[in-house]
Amino acid sequence: MATPSLNPNASSPTKRPFGIIVAESYFVTFIGINSFRLISAIDFYTRRVSRLNLHFFHFFEEPTKISELVMVVLSVLAFIGLQRMRRWGRWLAVVVAGANVVSVVWFYSEVLIFRMWTLVPHQAWPYLKIVTQLGFGIYIVWYLLQPKTRQVFRPLNPSCTGDSSATS
Repeated sequence: MATPSLNPNASSPTKRPFGIIVAESYFVTFIGINSFRLISAIDFYTRRVSRLNLHFFHFFEEPTKISELVMVVLSVLAFIGLQRMRRWGRWLAVVVAGANVVSVVWFYSEVLIFRMWTLVPHQAWPYLKIVTQLGFGIYIVWYLLQPKTRQVFRPLNPSCTGDSSATS
């Protein structure tokens, strides 16, 4: 019986650390929730204006919807980069998770400074969601900036480890 030969240039599945799996799960959840919110907002808007003049493109004039759409697209790219274990994916994940953390901190600091308590929902679920988003965002930024995590990611153009003077 012949034993299968291992090709050194073949790509092998990469063992992912638990922190990378947590980061990927965070981005998948973020993509799912925000995509659902954008789709439901579009559907609500279309039903509302269908009785009127159908000014559909007014939906995209809102800067919050455009920024949510940009964050969803960047989250998709960050997830793809983390899935392929690329350095650009790690940096994009740090930027997107950091932007989410900054947006939460910015909103609640404005609420505290300007005393706009009516903007804050007074139920337990939104607070739990915000604390979870803040906690996971801080964890992802902290984990992806560690030196051990940097070494796990492959360069964009991996160099051949084989002998270049060898003939096939």
